[in-house]
Amino acid sequence: MVDLRFSSALQSLLSLAYAHNQGIAVISSAQLAHGLNANPSFVRKLMAPLAEAGLVASVHGKLGGLQLARAPGDITLADIYLAVSPDKKMLAARNDIEHRCKVTSNIDRLMGDISRRAEVALLDSLQSSTLQDCLNDYVLTQPCPHET
Repeated sequence: MVDLRFSSALQSLLSLAYAHNQGIAVISSAQLAHGLNANPSFVRKLMAPLAEAGLVASVHGKLGGLQLARAPGDITLADIYLAVSPDKKMLAARNDIEHRCKVTSNIDRLMGDISRRAEVALLDSLQSSTLQDCLNDYVLTQPCPHET
């Protein structure tokens, strides 16, 4: 099954960055949920690890909501990924196979090494892009088909 936490978190943080760019101080979880076509409770659960990581902050009160806790240029995609997927392995060996031969006895170690190398490559790639880069390259420069 594909894990959508990272893409959902990225979309939510891009929405917060875009709002900030447009002079909007906070966005409600309901507004973020609408953009994700999800339930506001899902957004609140998604925001919890992002808040723990210091990426988003809650503003309480009647006009409260969520906002970025740091400038978009200070948030890397790796920061977002690590906040929402701290223990998620990219690849794993099947754990339902009895170790009966040299191959089945060593596949866990092999898959662990492959997974670690893939994770390092992914994090290196994500570290090289910030939320501001994504905002500039994919949001601010592209037209919205629903706006005229």
